[in-house]
Amino acid sequence: MIHELSVQSNLRLAILDFPKKHLEIESCKRIMADMISVRQVSYHRTIETYILMDKNDMISTHLMIYDVSNLYAPKILSGIRLIHGSRCLDYGLTLPLEENIKHASLPTQKYFQDFKKDKSNLIECAGWYVDKDYSFSQSKIDLAEMIFFGLTTYLLRKGIHHFTGATNERFKGSRHVAKAGNFEEGHIFAHPVIKDPHKVTLVEQFNRQWLLQNFVKYESLLQSRFELIPQGEHLKTYEEIKSELLNQKIAA
Repeated sequence: MIHELSVQSNLRLAILDFPKKHLEIESCKRIMADMISVRQVSYHRTIETYILMDKNDMISTHLMIYDVSNLYAPKILSGIRLIHGSRCLDYGLTLPLEENIKHASLPTQKYFQDFKKDKSNLIECAGWYVDKDYSFSQSKIDLAEMIFFGLTTYLLRKGIHHFTGATNERFKGSRHVAKAGNFEEGHIFAHPVIKDPHKVTLVEQFNRQWLLQNFVKYESLLQSRFELIPQGEHLKTYEEIKSELLNQKIAA
């Protein structure tokens, strides 16, 4: 089943940051409802008994790619959430990786603890999902690249140059992370619920050349984005980020 979608006209990047602060806004309610249902359905192919919705959803940043070819029925094709360690502390929560890492080897646990030492706001990418009809093999659309470009540029707008995660290696998830930035190989553990082998991916700096190439490739995706950001949140513009990358002030 090949879907003829144009990145220029039919796809939109949606960014919903800190849903708890937007609960009176109708677009927030709709995005959350869309995201929860599509994400849960997509995980059925991994394990039917795994429930993804949790308290972190209310304080995370959610990034989604929508197909808006039908303006009356926009459809989420893929998405991911960024969980902020600083927000977890404020609300008495923990990053999922901080719990799951306990199931890894002692060297991997040390690798994680060393990485987080100098991070005042440790970021975890989690709950990445793709509508099964829009996998790359089905659609030939690189939704993974769009998602990771969206999340890295969003983090750079916040002045954050890292992220952590644990990718499901049954689906070779780490190959998509590797495009965005380097990480130390060899840190695998069995997820305590899903059971599949997961790779710990701790990205310290982002791939500058990859980012610059994608600023050209996905310019319209950024320009046409929809975002809900908490009032008072200061974010750099995409032009500022691009300029800094061109001047080699950030990334590796």
